[in-house]
Amino acid sequence: MSYDSADLDKLFETYTPAEIFYKKYYEASKDKDTLKVFLDNLNPDSYEMENYYIPELNCCKFDYFDENHLYTSLKDNIAVERHCRYTPPFRHAHSFFEMIYVYKGSCENTVEGNTIVMKQGDICIVAPDVYHTISVFDDSAVLNILIKKTTFNETFFSILADNNPLSCFFQKILYTNNADNYILFHTDGDQELKYFLNCFITEALTKVKDSYSNMLLENMLCVAFGHILRDHMSDVEISNQKHTNDSHIIDILQYITDNYKTTSLEDVARHYGYAVPYLSKLIKNSTGASYSSFIGDLRYKKACSLLANSDMPLYEICELSGYGSIEHFHRIFKRKSGQTPLEYRKNHRVN
Repeated sequence: MSYDSADLDKLFETYTPAEIFYKKYYEASKDKDTLKVFLDNLNPDSYEMENYYIPELNCCKFDYFDENHLYTSLKDNIAVERHCRYTPPFRHAHSFFEMIYVYKGSCENTVEGNTIVMKQGDICIVAPDVYHTISVFDDSAVLNILIKKTTFNETFFSILADNNPLSCFFQKILYTNNADNYILFHTDGDQELKYFLNCFITEALTKVKDSYSNMLLENMLCVAFGHILRDHMSDVEISNQKHTNDSHIIDILQYITDNYKTTSLEDVARHYGYAVPYLSKLIKNSTGASYSSFIGDLRYKKACSLLANSDMPLYEICELSGYGSIEHFHRIFKRKSGQTPLEYRKNHRVN
């Protein structure tokens, strides 16, 4: 796949209607009297309809977003958005990962009160449930790449299986209660990585969506992660606000995730040389869940993913998810989701 850098530059030079509105608001806000005139002349229906955010008018209704707020297709694991320039800083959090990429220029990214000045080529991945703001008040071009947490394990398994700062960042978020807020890479000058990211952006923002779009985006992002892992481990910054008390727990939880269909708490304890009560307490302290609850959640998430993203019959999904029988699968799934497996598939499949 190829891209034309001039086409991307032209895309980002063009202002969206929202950016035009916010730039006018930004210029007006420099003077109190000018701002008052600007606000008095607004038609409330227009900006509410477009979900414009004006702090003086308290138009913001939400500061937390889950996957259903952002994804029109529950089958898509990745969404890409141009960051709307001149938007007033909006403190928010969400249940998915946000990868902020500075295509051109710079931006201010404030994560839980810590302001990071990001420059061209910088990539910052913000963890789920972490409050942050992004500020862009010039012609800089910034991309927000949104990645589902619920299907991350299946989508980017190869990333999780390694032992490096990026893998550990994701592992701690997915498997423990001691996650870091963000991880930041400085990649300006890496033309190879820039090429792959620009192909990714081109596919996401300019191509007509079809049945292959999601697969292409996932694989291109995997390639980008690979280049980051290979070439930019010395350029990494990680927030150090939270720390795990046992560096071994990530390896343990990954082992459980890889073998949950066949292993027991006793098997895991034997594998790592721990007493069963100690391991049970370690898992509880790290994840907030008992071993059985942790395993149950893994089975449920696996079943949800297979129901939504495959045509497998229920007996195969039951087996692959690690449930003992179809009856047990139906009972547990209905209790957790409020739907039967077939109802869930009907409501979450994208035809």
